[in-house]
Amino acid sequence: MMDSKLFEKTFDAWNLASVVSNVWGHESNIAQKAQKDFYCLLMSMDDQTKLDFFEYLEKVKVRLNSWG
Repeated sequence: MMDSKLFEKTFDAWNLASVVSNVWGHESNIAQKAQKDFYCLLMSMDDQTKLDFFEYLEKVKVRLNSWG
């Protein structure tokens, strides 16, 4: 199971990279920096932790989509 603080930090980095890319475009400097920071954080994790993060992220997306 993934530590809640690590999940929160990773989720925040993923969310920032997603939002910045949608607002300023994938080619903008700010989006590229946010994406790089997220991938650096992601690459520092072991494989099981990455899997736990993405599995939980999918559950969160499904739950949010079910709300409307």
